Amino acid sequence: MATYGPADVSVILDGYDLSQHLLEIDDLDVAGKFEESRGFGDTYSEQTYIGVKEWTLGMRGRYNDAALASNVALVTQVGNNRVLAIEYEGNTKGKKLTVLNPGEANYARQPQIDGLTKVAFKLAGRERIDEMTILQRLVADSAAGALSDGSTDNGAASSNGGRAVILITQLALGGYTSFTFNLQESQNDGGGDPYATKVALATAVTAAPFAAIVPITGTIERWTRPFVVLNGAGSGESWTALIALIRD
Repeated sequence: MATYGPADVSVILDGYDLSQHLLEIDDLDVAGKFEESRGFGDTYSEQTYIGVKEWTLGMRGRYNDAALASNVALVTQVGNNRVLAIEYEGNTKGKKLTVLNPGEANYARQPQIDGLTKVAFKLAGRERIDEMTILQRLVADSAAGALSDGSTDNGAASSNGGRAVILITQLALGGYTSFTFNLQESQNDGGGDPYATKVALATAVTAAPFAAIVPITGTIERWTRPFVVLNGAGSGESWTALIALIRD
């Protein structure tokens, strides 16, 4: 058993790394929705679950108007759907990544007479909350082919599909036209069953920030790895991407 602290937490919203800007993260408050179901003659209130869950999550941090910082990430996005990923257990391959697809419910600047201006915002949604497994840590990469964290043994093949998430916080084309990120799979880590692309995670990406949740259908083999194709020609390319997977 391990314990974790603030140094282990990262928050990526639509490819914006807000980790250094945030001061507080509220509880992820998941609630079931109920309706009144008592009838005449009942002496107690009765509630019936209607099969729908909803959740909210609030955060608070420092106001910063720099490119890729807190204000740019939030100020124009109220009412829009976002891709949110939270590392509670550290930026480590194999650890869990909490992935949500919320709407941005509100955003506010909070000036203070005795401190720096803060921001507060709330995310809300009714989509599923996925606890994915990190395949690729959020670290800089710069070479075509399999990404730096290599392949992952998922234990066994699964026939029920799943979902993957990709969040790109930094990207420099270095003269290339674009980058394509794929999720590849193999039955035995390429030993007799060569890796083949299962699904494209991001096609022809030209800039960061970028984020997407990608559905996967059918069988996902035991071994998986993220793989990047550099389209065109160039040099000095780089990117920083976080990629995770859940199998149903």
